[in-house]
Amino acid sequence: MGKGVITALLVLVGAWAAAPALAEESGVARGVYATGIQEREPTGLVTVLPKDSERVYFYTELRNLAGQTVTHRWQHGGQTVLEIPFEVKAARWRVWSSKEIQPGVTGELTVLVVDGNGKELMRAVLPVGP
Repeated sequence: MGKGVITALLVLVGAWAAAPALAEESGVARGVYATGIQEREPTGLVTVLPKDSERVYFYTELRNLAGQTVTHRWQHGGQTVLEIPFEVKAARWRVWSSKEIQPGVTGELTVLVVDGNGKELMRAVLPVGP
């Protein structure tokens, strides 16, 4: 893999299809950066990504968006570098995507969570560096 190439690992996890509606509002109940995912939950939550990190995950818990498509739009330096769409299939749906971090990358990573109409549901900024 060449320098500057960013790859994504997409993991889509089904939620409890039989669960009752958990909230009246639709949208993002939780969106966090993490160093890993275990048992469908984020681990190693981060607010600043250490310079030597090789991968970062963005985890999103969605509520009441069944039947819609939601996208993780990864940006670096103001440019979209990756888009991962998810089909939401239940009232509570948890998804995550990840990015490989190339050596020497600094600045800010941003993930926009957008619905199928392009409406921004959430914006999360993660500083990368020393």
